[in-house]
Amino acid sequence: ENTIHLLKKILVKLLISIQKEDENRIKLTESTTKKYDLLNTELESKIKYLSTDIKETLSRVNKYDMKILPLIDNYLFSYMQQLTFLPSIRDAIIEMSSIERSNFCLSKKEQVIVEVSKQVYPVIEACLRYVMIEGTPYPTFYRNHFFYKSLL
Repeated sequence: ENTIHLLKKILVKLLISIQKEDENRIKLTESTTKKYDLLNTELESKIKYLSTDIKETLSRVNKYDMKILPLIDNYLFSYMQQLTFLPSIRDAIIEMSSIERSNFCLSKKEQVIVEVSKQVYPVIEACLRYVMIEGTPYPTFYRNHFFYKSLL
């Protein structure tokens, strides 16, 4: 009878420990689920924001009807002309001009010009950001400052 009683105690303890483990698993699952739900909600809101932003950008671009050809009407090409002191930009301008004069059909010319523009766009963007950021001194200030300071 003692053995049976002892076995019952062991069985009850075992059942209690199994029940506690199950409760802990359920708590972990609930907390993990809550975290994933929060992350999912955050991702969905970011996706919604980005898709709205992209739609607005495309509608603005379509509204202004950005022209690729002729290059004289191409805004990006205009910016590039101001950056001809950079070899990559200068080479891209020469390449784009030769494409414009080529015998390709209009859609092929535009496609190739867009590809060339994509290659140099990071350089153009970096230059524009440098010039447009408030408080960024224009390089000629330092050049002139040190030159005239050395004369004094």
